[in-house]
Amino acid sequence: MRGFISDLRHAFKLYVRTPLSSALAVGALAAALAFVSVFASMWNDLALKPHPGFADSGRIVSLQIETPDDLFGLDGPTLTELDEQAVTLAGVAAIDWQSRRASINGDSVLTRLELVSRSYFPILQPRMHLGRPLAESDHAGDAEPVAVLSYRYWRQELGGRREMLGEVVELSGTPRTTIQADGSQTRAGGDSLSVRVVGVTARSMDGTFAGQPTDLWLALEPEVVRQSQGADHPVFGYYAAVARLSPGSSHRAAADELNSRFADLAARALRAGANPQWIVHPRITRNPQADDQVLGQVRLFLAASVLVAVVAAVNIGLFMLARAPGRRREINLRFALGASRRRIVRQLITESGVLVTAAALLGLAASLGLSAVLQDLAFLEGAGWREVSPLDWRVLVLMVCGVAVLTAMAALGPAFGLRQSGIAHAMRQVSARAGGAQRASGIAQIALAGLLGGAALGFGWQLVDLARADFGFEPEGVVVVTAKFEQSVVFGGSWEELVAARASRRELIAALPAVDAVAFGVPAPTVPGFSMSLNASSPDDPDTPISVSAVSIDAEFPRILGMRLLTGAMPQAEDPLGVLINERLAREVWGHLDVIGEPVPLTAPMPSGVEGTPTVIGVLADVAYSHPHAPIESMVFSPATFFSRMESIVLQTQASPTEIRASIQALIDQGLIDFEIDAVVRLRDSWHELLAADRARAQLSIIAALVAVFLAAFGFYGTQRYLVAAGRREYAIQAALGAGPKAIGRMVLMRGLALGLPGLVLGALLAFLGIVWLQDGFIDQTVSPWVISLLVAIGTAVLILLASLGPARQARRMTPAEVLRED
Repeated sequence: MRGFISDLRHAFKLYVRTPLSSALAVGALAAALAFVSVFASMWNDLALKPHPGFADSGRIVSLQIETPDDLFGLDGPTLTELDEQAVTLAGVAAIDWQSRRASINGDSVLTRLELVSRSYFPILQPRMHLGRPLAESDHAGDAEPVAVLSYRYWRQELGGRREMLGEVVELSGTPRTTIQADGSQTRAGGDSLSVRVVGVTARSMDGTFAGQPTDLWLALEPEVVRQSQGADHPVFGYYAAVARLSPGSSHRAAADELNSRFADLAARALRAGANPQWIVHPRITRNPQADDQVLGQVRLFLAASVLVAVVAAVNIGLFMLARAPGRRREINLRFALGASRRRIVRQLITESGVLVTAAALLGLAASLGLSAVLQDLAFLEGAGWREVSPLDWRVLVLMVCGVAVLTAMAALGPAFGLRQSGIAHAMRQVSARAGGAQRASGIAQIALAGLLGGAALGFGWQLVDLARADFGFEPEGVVVVTAKFEQSVVFGGSWEELVAARASRRELIAALPAVDAVAFGVPAPTVPGFSMSLNASSPDDPDTPISVSAVSIDAEFPRILGMRLLTGAMPQAEDPLGVLINERLAREVWGHLDVIGEPVPLTAPMPSGVEGTPTVIGVLADVAYSHPHAPIESMVFSPATFFSRMESIVLQTQASPTEIRASIQALIDQGLIDFEIDAVVRLRDSWHELLAADRARAQLSIIAALVAVFLAAFGFYGTQRYLVAAGRREYAIQAALGAGPKAIGRMVLMRGLALGLPGLVLGALLAFLGIVWLQDGFIDQTVSPWVISLLVAIGTAVLILLASLGPARQARRMTPAEVLRED
């Protein structure tokens, strides 16, 4: 122990003498370890840490049905059949969501509900704090309404009173209004609901899905009965489904069983296209696809952070090696006084450990603040974070193991360098060549920098491509005002009413200052809002449905948005049956663009007063409604749809969204327009936001690459400087034999290129392989791995030459007299 303390004291004294270099080495590694800690915490939260609110939550899986185009929840009959018949599943539970107002102490409190089926509590076993869970009898259609509260809601809204058990909470109703095509309306489910509290979940049980806190749990089956009362048809629903695996089964075995025994159930999915299949996800998630995408991004940048940390650790080793000439007398003197090689190695490991440990502590401290920042990155949207904590024991164990490995890596070069230490060796040495440890460290640094640089170039290439992409519309000078509607309302109405409403609104809004043109439609490209997919049939194969995204438009909508007409004509205001289709739909159904006059049979009601089948009057160039690299959907643009009353207002204007909101709100307040504003967005900003994830990925990868490149350059410079200092006798002899300064400088540069060549080749190869791998889900196929590899090779060669310039200048300035006088 005394020797270890002595080593620590010696290490601190050593680094205090070179504060700038020491701080640079520690700071670079600390920054890398901060990112490692944060991304490891994210990985832990998404993939490793079990749901704390369920007993044995590692055995709970999520179920969905996947088609080539989408993922779907499950309907009630499908869930019931799986719950009763699946062998690999101990039980299946359905979950739905509602938001209602609860009357508590005279206040109206927004309350988030989970409506759960009869298997939820007995099969999933959420942990309880007080009372009892929902029982089998609570799920009967005529059962007394009872509820289980979350611990958080119980404490915050109800004061944490134990006597709350048995009391009644009043919930507002959730009316469901259906407007038929003839204008008639039916209304159901509008009554308030009194529920008796029977239990409180444990503190750890704040909701089934991460990021979606729940206040209150109700039985699903009685709520379906209540919602159906007064309606002329049963209320259908599609629910999230979670299940517990049977003893001895796995999620893969469950997927095999569902896709073999229950394939017919998957085919019943809403809008299910070709080859629907069951997805059994090994974690509790509402959206398995988004969960996997986010987890893939986290793993990618965790790996990148680890690589930067490795480069930084190797750089510390090279930094220590670069100081070797200055410490040669010290090391040789300690050998002469009887110090063993093992003792010197321990000293070097301690010196490395001091730097790495200091960097780890700084990195961990920085990660506490960095965590919140990185969670908001655009490419991590959709992640259901539960608790991203760098202080979680799993993350700390990982960091401790990482520090041990990095310490060993940092000490590797200096320790191997001891083989060339000693007084006799120092007296015999004329020239200096890089040892095996130096070569390996240099190759590793340069190769990893090439890999990270290639990834950064790939993401940057994609970002440039996206910025220059043709997305099929012109966003400049367009503002979109979206409407707010109750989600439970299905709109209809007559064609005459729709035309009159459009004309009235257009006249009022067009008179507003700075408004040049007005259009109506939903959805607008890139703007979140109501959307609808319908089934259409092909004339050649009427029995095979084709999924079509329907867009409600007026005659001005495609003109204001600058959509390009490939053939045919734009719609007319008085023609409800003349529709536009996009190029994708024309080629998918007919195989060509000469489709003017062709019927488009859609499986959806039309507004009353519209008779006949819609026909194609024009074909538009494909429009990117979402990400430019996302598959283009088949689309039909119709002036008359059953959801046209949900249209957004599309304006050609130079006014700001704030000014537009104020102007339209004034018309609403005066009772001139029957409209409730949801959002007002500039289309250019919405498009810009759509690329936020790509920008964030590119920026983060560029930062990682720049750090790695800087460290590689710094490490290579240190190695070259060490070799020049250690080989000063050789350069002095060369100068004495007539070699000029330029010749000596060229010699150093050529040796630098030779030393860095293996790393250059390996880095270019890794960059090529990295781009090929990234093309599977991260970047587009248009990014050429060959070009990226070539750019990495050129950049690495320039890096090696620049890092060798300083040592070459140092070698040119050496004189034989000075070197001989030193020796």
